[in-house]
Amino acid sequence: MAKKRCKKACQRNRIKRLARESFRLNRHKLDNIDIVLMVKTGVDDQSNEELSKQLAKLWRKVNERCKPGAPKPPPRKRPGKKRPASKQHHPKQSKQNDK
Repeated sequence: MAKKRCKKACQRNRIKRLARESFRLNRHKLDNIDIVLMVKTGVDDQSNEELSKQLAKLWRKVNERCKPGAPKPPPRKRPGKKRPASKQHHPKQSKQNDK
């Protein structure tokens, strides 16, 4: 968990402990998959009960999406500026002189 998202180490550790415990309690419901949790800003302001409820909801959602034959979710639209098609990245040309 990045310091950028949660400033205090004690809060980061609390969130990690809650996530590990929630996973341990719900592991039997999940298929054999790898999971990476990404924390959003402001999560350190939530109570243990709120975080536990959100994690339980997340495990159900993950399990539904990972079942064989489950429909894939639509691609997410990323917020932000789109690069114009005319500006393409070109590799730098070498500055060696031809002799």
